[in-house]
Amino acid sequence: MASLFIEKGIYTVAFRLGKSQYRRSLKTSEAKEANGRFKRIEVTLYDIEQGRLTIPEGADIGKFILSEGRLEQKLEVAEVKMLKDVIETYKQEKVGLAKTSMDTIVVHTNWLLSIIKNCPIASISSAQLKTYINTRCEVVKPRTVKKEIATLRAIWNWSKIKTEFPDGLEYPKEEQKPPFKTWTQIERIIMRGGLSAKQVDALWECLWLDGMQVKEVLEFVREHAPALYPRLCLIAYTGCRRSEMLRCQSEDYDWETNTVNIREKKHDKSKEFTIRHVRMPQKLVAVMKPYLANHRHVLAFPDWNSKVSNPYKQEIGKPNSSHQFNNAMAGSKWEVLRGYHVFRHSLASNFARSGVDQRIIDEILGHTTEEMRRRYRHLHPDSKSSAMDKVFA
Repeated sequence: MASLFIEKGIYTVAFRLGKSQYRRSLKTSEAKEANGRFKRIEVTLYDIEQGRLTIPEGADIGKFILSEGRLEQKLEVAEVKMLKDVIETYKQEKVGLAKTSMDTIVVHTNWLLSIIKNCPIASISSAQLKTYINTRCEVVKPRTVKKEIATLRAIWNWSKIKTEFPDGLEYPKEEQKPPFKTWTQIERIIMRGGLSAKQVDALWECLWLDGMQVKEVLEFVREHAPALYPRLCLIAYTGCRRSEMLRCQSEDYDWETNTVNIREKKHDKSKEFTIRHVRMPQKLVAVMKPYLANHRHVLAFPDWNSKVSNPYKQEIGKPNSSHQFNNAMAGSKWEVLRGYHVFRHSLASNFARSGVDQRIIDEILGHTTEEMRRRYRHLHPDSKSSAMDKVFA
């Protein structure tokens, strides 16, 4: 008929009445008090079943049972929804989301709770959110903070709070990302002096490697970190993202057409992933074909997340892949490289410098934003200067 148990240190009672099930917190951690109330609830349920007690029309059945039959009319009590509780319930509701999406929600909500603190969610004001925005923008970019606030807004709307979400929020202006630069250009700027360590680091974030440099670093990796070699080759020769590289499986390769299916998640958010087909150059075929003969989970690092049953739902090896990359480059001239993405930038930049049509670049790399295209557009053949020369010759 009824059962008593503990959830997070608080006693909760569950019972069935007719065809409906109910679950209510007794709001106490004291065993003696909880057991006493539980026995009285059992008596109330028995009296209702025997017809000795009638539930008033319109009454909240759960509250009527907990009141031991003393509640005579429908009781309207405004429920105070605490931010932490709403977040936890929201995460339970969204448990079926892709792991990456759930990870994002967890990160965002952890920051929200650490700065806004646990409070009634309906009481969160514009002033509190402005403080949050200013605090977070000291360490991350405004676009990241916008995503965190968007997560809070989604939770707010989901919880059906009657008050409107605070508006009038303003974010600091974000600087446009600088265009990609060659190794020589970056060294020349650093040689002028006067740059902080943060500014120097930002310069190396803009690095793109020419064809010879890509060949040189791949050869270095093949000799010093052979386990990393096929991973970098796939990115260097197809321009895929690190997450796409880790997601790639043996069945994605077609050796008759020498193409590979790249599973991307950024193109269409309504789908778990979409696929773009990229033709592999012979250099990549020569690396991947023998590698695939012995490896099904193509580029998942063997000592990371070996229990993953569905590699398409969980990106395999992200933390370990960064560790492997940094270890491979440490102590060499290549330690200035800022992760796998430099090879994606380099392919786009080399395409642009060679005059490849922008539509083809977009199709191969899966670019969707004009902001990214602007970063390497200056490498295209100088058609603007040619036009000026024709007019003012």
